[in-house]
Amino acid sequence: MKRFMMEKAYTPASFTYFFFTGTLGMLKGFSTEFISRTCNMSENELNKLVNSQTGALITKLSKILDMPAGKCKGTDDEFVFNLDNALADINVKNAGSLTTLTAAKLPVLTKLGVSASLVKLDANAMCSPMYTTDSEVQLTYIVKGSGKIEIVGFNGECLLGTTVQAGQMPVFGQLAGATSVWKALSPAILQASLNVTEEFAELFSSKMKDSTVFIPPPK
Repeated sequence: MKRFMMEKAYTPASFTYFFFTGTLGMLKGFSTEFISRTCNMSENELNKLVNSQTGALITKLSKILDMPAGKCKGTDDEFVFNLDNALADINVKNAGSLTTLTAAKLPVLTKLGVSASLVKLDANAMCSPMYTTDSEVQLTYIVKGSGKIEIVGFNGECLLGTTVQAGQMPVFGQLAGATSVWKALSPAILQASLNVTEEFAELFSSKMKDSTVFIPPPK
């Protein structure tokens, strides 16, 4: 997991990071009712999920655990694209440029389900407002320089108005649900991270596939 230094971090001017599992895992901070309903698990299942892994930063793997091997066998041309040197899609003199990266330029993005864009702004220039029709996960990384950013919600309310600096990253994502990061992890990784059996790791993964962002009240 990469770490990013944030001016407004949990500890200002220090590295910001968090853990999903172990004694420092975020799951320990939630109430039993909240996690059980989110993950659709019984009290016994929940206890295994939260408390089985007694390690913290670094844990020792079991000898019987077979970790997944990398499956990428393509060439560099299939996985590498120099976005910084690519021809810009939009270029406005004394204002800036926009270069997009989609599956049309890098076919592997079709499998990954992501796209990227590089925005370069001249001093005191600005980018016109944009919107997205699907914002389940959207990440913006400030490579260098600084500037102001404004984010407005669908009801016209200003949600964020602040100054961003190089190295900062506004990011939005989901912890639970079919689009959560849990779902992307293999059963072997879940088994090692949570220190549970293979069967329980598969159970937890299947629960994530069936859960949703909004949880209805208990019957």
